[in-house]
Amino acid sequence: MDTVFLSLLDIKTLSASEPSSSSELAAKISPSTFVYSPFVDWFLLLPTFLKDRDPRVYVGNEILSDYTVFAQTAEKRGMLDVCNEVGRKWLERRRVVRLREFEKHGTALGGLVVYLKEGKGIEGEKEGKKEKHGNNVVEET
Repeated sequence: MDTVFLSLLDIKTLSASEPSSSSELAAKISPSTFVYSPFVDWFLLLPTFLKDRDPRVYVGNEILSDYTVFAQTAEKRGMLDVCNEVGRKWLERRRVVRLREFEKHGTALGGLVVYLKEGKGIEGEKEGKKEKHGNNVVEET
């Protein structure tokens, strides 16, 4: 349904299930891209899809500046420094908006956030509840 809906808005979708490698998908992420990547593990998401990428909109897990508490395996500890650096850079120029609970299914959107690039091009947004979260302003919409 997501793909059909986005096609109505003239948004072309790419799927990780298509015969493309992760690096080929990552190479398609540009400043005009909308990245929808819910619940992808941080140690895969950050170095593969967000490092050196600058999509206009990202919907997925919250991005952190320090993943130390989550680095419980050798594989994750090996990616920790890279992921922390990507997370810090990622948060510098972005505003985060938390999704409200979906009234028909309270946990359907649990943990998902939207990151929007700060600056030009973010227009027509409604003001929501705002709070300070680290160095970022967090909104609920």
